Amino acid sequence: MTAFLRVFFLIPIAYILAVFAATLVLLIGSTRSVPVTDTERVVLTFFGAAVVGGFALLPMLLAIVISEAARWRSIVAWVLFGGALGLAGWLLPLSPPPDYHLDSYVAVYVAAGFAGGFVYWLIAGRQAGLGFRRENPRGNGGPPAG
Repeated sequence: MTAFLRVFFLIPIAYILAVFAATLVLLIGSTRSVPVTDTERVVLTFFGAAVVGGFALLPMLLAIVISEAARWRSIVAWVLFGGALGLAGWLLPLSPPPDYHLDSYVAVYVAAGFAGGFVYWLIAGRQAGLGFRRENPRGNGGPPAG
């Protein structure tokens, strides 16, 4: 029952909240010098969350499956994975403009990934693999009968 609740409720909720956390960091970091009204900020947050969530869906799904199977619960792994996704999001334009160079926005994208990875770990990643334990056929905590 625990595995069912984690897979169908906790993990999707954690993913959605991680996407919103990454989007908020990205939005705040990238609009720091541009005046944005509250209404525009809400619209940009939901639109940005759709873009971020779509971009990160397959890599996150793969990471979630691997972490659940291997029972990886490390905060470092999730934050680094999130940062790598943020960097990938910054590198997304496949044909960069001629004046393409590292700028302060790379830090914003990586920080957004860090935030998303941290939020996911906080909600679901630190419990990876719970509920999927193999039962011992002998039931006494010792090695399996065989």
